Amino acid sequence: MKIENNNSTLFGSYIRLKRNNKGLSIRKMASILDISPIYLCKIELGIRKPPVNNNLLLIYKIINVLGISDREADYVIDLAYLSCDKISNEVTSYLLSNDNAMEFLNRASELNLSDDFWNNLSSLFNISDTPKVYKYKKKDKKK
Repeated sequence: MKIENNNSTLFGSYIRLKRNNKGLSIRKMASILDISPIYLCKIELGIRKPPVNNNLLLIYKIINVLGISDREADYVIDLAYLSCDKISNEVTSYLLSNDNAMEFLNRASELNLSDDFWNNLSSLFNISDTPKVYKYKKKDKKK
């Protein structure tokens, strides 16, 4: 199965992959989640964004139905936020409360660090086993 690689489909593509791997039809999963199959289909296709603004309950229900581990659940929640071109409140709060982290990321952005650099840095924190299905794509700035 080919996975879409743009911000709007990050969450949906991942959920569709997990749902298919678990052998659940879209109708069955929608029924378990108590939502319409059309709504779930639109989320999977990136037509509708995951509901991160008002309530994460549906995302937690999806995580539970798909049997996603706690470690992978953090990744799925991040995908939901990225699909909406947002960063989770947890990450935002951390950055706002830690000047060094904010300065580091600002400097890293200025240096346009390579994927190899980030992979090496990730290995220091033992996060290399986190799923790497997607690569976040920056939106092109219109001139």
